[in-house]
Amino acid sequence: MDGLPSGALLCLTRAIGSSSCSLSDLDCICTNVQLTTEVQTCEAQNCSVKDTLRSTRLLYETCDYPYVDDNSVFPAVCIAGAVFSTIAVALRITARLLGSRLGLDDAVVSVSLVSACVAALTMSVIGLLLGPLGLGKDIWFVEFDNITKIFLLYFCIEVLYISSIALSKASMLLLFLRLFPDDNFRRATDFVLAFTSCWGIATVLVTIFSCEPMGYFWHQWDGEHEGTCLSHVHIVWAHSIINIVLDVVIIGLPVSTLAKIQLPLGKKIGVCSMFAAGALVTALSIYRLVMSLDQEMGGNATKTFIWLGTWSVLEVYLSIISVCMPGIRAFFNYTSHRLRSKCSKYSALSRSPAASDGSRNAGPNEFIPAPREVTSGTFQSANREQGEFIRLQEIHSGKT
Repeated sequence: MDGLPSGALLCLTRAIGSSSCSLSDLDCICTNVQLTTEVQTCEAQNCSVKDTLRSTRLLYETCDYPYVDDNSVFPAVCIAGAVFSTIAVALRITARLLGSRLGLDDAVVSVSLVSACVAALTMSVIGLLLGPLGLGKDIWFVEFDNITKIFLLYFCIEVLYISSIALSKASMLLLFLRLFPDDNFRRATDFVLAFTSCWGIATVLVTIFSCEPMGYFWHQWDGEHEGTCLSHVHIVWAHSIINIVLDVVIIGLPVSTLAKIQLPLGKKIGVCSMFAAGALVTALSIYRLVMSLDQEMGGNATKTFIWLGTWSVLEVYLSIISVCMPGIRAFFNYTSHRLRSKCSKYSALSRSPAASDGSRNAGPNEFIPAPREVTSGTFQSANREQGEFIRLQEIHSGKT
């Protein structure tokens, strides 16, 4: 046991005195669970955090205990989520830019959505930086300076996670306000939007200033710094519970309104798919809450943070994608409509009498005017079935 800290060696000597092992019998020490448990309990009470980690690492290396590095899924989730959410946001904004009736409401939705996406992308970048530092490994295999850096970057991820979740919810609520004209519905949505905004800002501030001084958040693990912190676990619980409740409220807000109208099959599928994505986000929020019940800022934090971070990133990206789904559908419907219109125009020209008389057909690079119903109206008015979601006011006015 060369290299064992003096305090850990004293704990080992005491534990061996009450066991059948000797100090030179490594096989007995490594396989005696009761002895190693007594040593670890003694170290927690009498040794510094760093000495305890050195002792545990030496025990694992000497006894050749198996260990697993869990940092294989997290980078993949960060990269895939960043790619798909960026594409979703780009398609959503492109769908609005293709229309001619862009207003302040569209700008506000786009800004909140882009802000959520930027925060999420920053989470991914930070997440990719955590791997080389040792995230996913047992904490006793991580260099001490890297442990501090991991706690600091985790702190940044927590703040960005809270911001992204609040912004994506605000984007969805702003989208509701643009789509539904009913006064009662809008008042309810305004209230939920105000609450969501206050909740997001308050939780971000509480998280940032949860420790005094602030740097104690990422230094407290070593037991060598002075400071005080609010219970991080309780902050996570409170945020997760309110997050789940808001998910349920936001999903339920338009249900009664949509149930009163008859929608085409395509729009029903669009509505159901968006709600299904929202339900999946809620399920992820619940699962994240369950995982956070055992989270501790001490202990084997570099190992436990990895899965909590994975589910947090996945939840954020799915939230952003679910908000973009109406716009994604609108983009592809608009594109397919234009392609069908052009194909019909070419087909009509090829069958025209002029073509049969041997006159020159339009070349592939010549401009063919788009049909009037596409060029004369907006993205939505060109073909209402191809747009995002029909405003309920327009449905009612169309019936009268």
